[in-house]
Amino acid sequence: MKICLWNKNGVMVDSFALAFVRVVTMFLSIICIKILSVEFSLQDYGTYSQAILIVTTITSFSILGLTDATNYYFNQYKADDRNSYISTIFCIQYVVGSLCGIGIIVFQDILESYFGNEQLYSFFLWIALMPLCANLLAMLQVLYISIGRIRVIVIRNLIISILRLCIFVCACYVTHDVKTIIILTLICDIGQVLYFKMGISRSGLKIDIKNVNRKYIKPILKYSLPMASYVILNALMRDIDKLMIGNMTDTEQLALYTNASRVLPFDLLTVSLATVLLPHITQNIANRKFKVVQKIYGDYLNLGILTTLILVSGTIIFAKEAMLFLYDVKYLDALNIFIIYLFVDLLRIANVSLILSASGNTKRLMYISICAFTANVILNYLLFLCLGIVGPAIATVMVTLATNLYLMYVSSMIIHESLFKLLNYKSIILVIGEIIILGIFFKWINCVLEVKLVSSSVRLILCYSSLIVFVFLSNRSVIVAYLKRINSLKSQTL
Repeated sequence: MKICLWNKNGVMVDSFALAFVRVVTMFLSIICIKILSVEFSLQDYGTYSQAILIVTTITSFSILGLTDATNYYFNQYKADDRNSYISTIFCIQYVVGSLCGIGIIVFQDILESYFGNEQLYSFFLWIALMPLCANLLAMLQVLYISIGRIRVIVIRNLIISILRLCIFVCACYVTHDVKTIIILTLICDIGQVLYFKMGISRSGLKIDIKNVNRKYIKPILKYSLPMASYVILNALMRDIDKLMIGNMTDTEQLALYTNASRVLPFDLLTVSLATVLLPHITQNIANRKFKVVQKIYGDYLNLGILTTLILVSGTIIFAKEAMLFLYDVKYLDALNIFIIYLFVDLLRIANVSLILSASGNTKRLMYISICAFTANVILNYLLFLCLGIVGPAIATVMVTLATNLYLMYVSSMIIHESLFKLLNYKSIILVIGEIIILGIFFKWINCVLEVKLVSSSVRLILCYSSLIVFVFLSNRSVIVAYLKRINSLKSQTL
């Protein structure tokens, strides 16, 4: 039977829609960070980074694994039980998120003392509500995806990315105050939460305090708390470097490290796919259809490896030009850290925790994350003492590699097939060979253009684009085959 890549009901349509908006969002985000990096000093940018770091850290703690619980219980139950479970999950988040907001206000002196930056005082009142809003938005988006309203998420993401650009422009050229970004972002987040809640109600899912059932709290937390440990520690794995750098160095050093270690959206397609495929994988594991899961996840994993490998490798080859394009010349002191984190992006080729989460195996995720986080903290400190601020970046690469390999091993046992056997080694080796050969050629072209005083931005666009286009075209038949098979799945409906 012929499989149509553009089947309007297939998951690839939704995935490509999400990926397209992620591309637009990526470019708008690059513009936002670029103007912020150029228009504000390292001190101001460092202060903004500290405020955002507090928000992301508290957000990770306060989510309590409830995003995964929302997906799990929505896809496990029907009608009244579903409404009751989801209402109870949201009620838990209201309480926890509010307490965390109060905690930020109460302990603002301790937070200021940790970073040693008095400018943070004016931010605390505004960032107090941001973790609750961020968590509610994440949970509501999971529900929208589960009921098949992914296009609403696509439109929302596009509008918000445009609004975000307007907010950054306002802060940089009108108010000349980074606090403007925090205030206006909070207002946008509150508006989004209200809009999504109204949309969910119209879809027949009632999130209401009247539907809260206290007897469901224990099973929900039994599932979500181990997952929360994984989410918290996984998020801290991303931020612990910056938290330690922020404490052991000054605000300007943190500004350099923050931009150099920024997660770049090379996984724009795989993240979109994982978002759409999660309900399918959850339901098939619950029904013990392991052959189906192997097929779905195998295609997803190989597609993620090929696309991410091409995009990230090109950026590693032209790292200096990429950093000048993304940020500013004053951030080149952190070029080595930027390159190291590109390898971290390369290692995050696919959501290897997806199988454990979908199977409800959250306790094992918790234990894995505890070990990984502990190892990262120890290595961060030891390598910082030996190598300076580049040390924590190297530690992150080592721990990420070890964790992903072990997660793949554990996931293999759950789906009764080794994930390593699902890999298309021939295609992967072929892509690596093409990248090396073409990379050498286009690197030479880049050097020639640099001697002729061609700007770094022009060189990056010309050489990087040419490299990835050639490699993608050379492997288009393999990539399209994966896309077609994934698109044979039907989108979820309520």
